[in-house]
Amino acid sequence: MSAPPSTFHIHLRRGIWRVTLDHVFYGDYRAKDHAVESAESGAQALRERGRNVQIVFGPDEAVSLARKRIYAPHGHGPKRDSK
Repeated sequence: MSAPPSTFHIHLRRGIWRVTLDHVFYGDYRAKDHAVESAESGAQALRERGRNVQIVFGPDEAVSLARKRIYAPHGHGPKRDSK
């Protein structure tokens, strides 16, 4: 039996992109790209240690999940870029 995946969660609140890891503060970023890069870098480091990791966007964030290899929370499904 494998352990449940660690989860990076990215969401926008009051103009700041917040990243958490397993519901614990990981970082605040002014730019979405910086938040995504931070989560992806952290996820890669954990994967190199054999951990199963997923990156999840909050329900208000529209992003191409397939392009970014990021997973939506259960029930939210893939979303499209709003650009």
